[in-house]
Amino acid sequence: MDAQKGTADVQERACCVLYNLANNNIDNKGKIVAAGGEKRIMAAMDTHRGNADVQAATCFTVRIIASNTESQGSMVAAGCLERIVTAMDIHTGNAKVQ
Repeated sequence: MDAQKGTADVQERACCVLYNLANNNIDNKGKIVAAGGEKRIMAAMDTHRGNADVQAATCFTVRIIASNTESQGSMVAAGCLERIVTAMDIHTGNAKVQ
């Protein structure tokens, strides 16, 4: 995600991979956060604010990682709440982001 920050498709797919790794796996949720994954997800949200597909993928990924209560503090500290609200404000007509 770091090497291709400006490439929306790469960021979207990377978030989908993180989602798949975290889905139903508490250990992986913690490992993603420990590796700074939440910061990379937030960077993707910032870089691609106008891209609904990236915003939807990041929101889905935040949702699954934050379902682990141990990861919630790191996710909030990284700014996920503000970014999710911003994404929802920008993409009012996109059901996936809403």
